[in-house]
Amino acid sequence: IIEFFFLNLAWMIALAVPMAVLVATLTAYGRLSSDCEITALKSSGVGQVRLLMPALIIGTLMAVLLVIFNNNFLPQMNHRSRQLQADIKRKRPTMVLEPGVFLSDIPGHVMIARDVNQQTSEVQDVVVYEEDDPEYNTAITARRGLLRFNENIESFEFTLRDGQILRASKKKTNEYQQTNFEQAVFRIQATDVSLK
Repeated sequence: IIEFFFLNLAWMIALAVPMAVLVATLTAYGRLSSDCEITALKSSGVGQVRLLMPALIIGTLMAVLLVIFNNNFLPQMNHRSRQLQADIKRKRPTMVLEPGVFLSDIPGHVMIARDVNQQTSEVQDVVVYEEDDPEYNTAITARRGLLRFNENIESFEFTLRDGQILRASKKKTNEYQQTNFEQAVFRIQATDVSLK
């Protein structure tokens, strides 16, 4: 978790530093102007260029450092962050599954669960809709189940209990199948999810 937050600091720095320099410059010169310090400095012989020199030097230095940072460090840290995020999704697919919210991260399937245990990857009252079957509309419902990613065969593995498979033909509207099961294991190929 610490590594994940550290890696995500990169894009925050890339956005925050230019805005911080802008706000600091506006605040400093605004305060000098409102307190009539600029008038006092000009009356004592300080020119406009000398007055702006500190802001120009710091702004140029920050711009050079940000170009180096954005060019060399930001892409690598973003890439490592995405790799780590993919690893987390693979190890615990339920981390991205929220109760009552449709999940479409699994290729060709949409899933929703009433209750999700993030620690054990268990789900309660789960419904899985298959979108990739050209002939049938398929919905799998179960009272409880377990969702894991199997790295060896690069697939999501659902172990569902106390459920049923409902299939309706897309071409023949009167054709309908219902299969009840006590326990069933479903595997969904997900080669795109594995890290290459």
